[in-house]
Amino acid sequence: MTAWATIAVSLISGLALAGYFVVLAGVLQRILAYQDRVAESAALEERRRLAREYHDGLAQELAFLTPRLAAAAKGEPDLRPLSEAAERALQECRLAIAALTVGTGDDLSAAVIEASEAIARREGTQLTLDVKPGLRAFPKMRAALLRVVSEALTNSARHGHAERVRVELNNGNGLLLRISDDGVGFDLENAPASGFGLVSMKERVHGLGGEFSVSSAPGAGTIVEARIA
Repeated sequence: MTAWATIAVSLISGLALAGYFVVLAGVLQRILAYQDRVAESAALEERRRLAREYHDGLAQELAFLTPRLAAAAKGEPDLRPLSEAAERALQECRLAIAALTVGTGDDLSAAVIEASEAIARREGTQLTLDVKPGLRAFPKMRAALLRVVSEALTNSARHGHAERVRVELNNGNGLLLRISDDGVGFDLENAPASGFGLVSMKERVHGLGGEFSVSSAPGAGTIVEARIA
């Protein structure tokens, strides 16, 4: 075999070997992608299972108990704190179920609308929605913002005695969630440090790397804002 023939054979062998490596890399990539999908599917199924357990167990019991406590509290004022605690527990349970049943990239807009309507209906307040459709968020952000919505709307009704509440969600310059009401408002400087769940809402938003603010004054209503870049 001539030197040129030897070089040609070596070159062909090298190209064939490189081709095998390319094929092998493609196969490995497909295997890893498949494993990721299997792991994600298993995690989602476990979350769905937990959500079903909460829904069929704790949520059903709280849903049975809450309206009966509310009715009893009308005649027995001492039962009102217990009734309100049951309502909060039911709302927390529902938020937990919502967080467990979502995956990455779920519709934040639809979730905010659904939660806002449910709370406004429960509290008897008039709701105006200005929500940009199709906004999406990863599960941690979605769960945190839903809790801000829940806390702010509940505060508007129970502490602010608001008749009208407006919920806005858009992403013009980062994500903005704003809840405003026409309630009695309060003095920010004299508000309790832990009052109205403000600390909890602030910590949730800061945990997302966002900014949280509250604007209020006696007789001027309240505005709660969460901004996430």
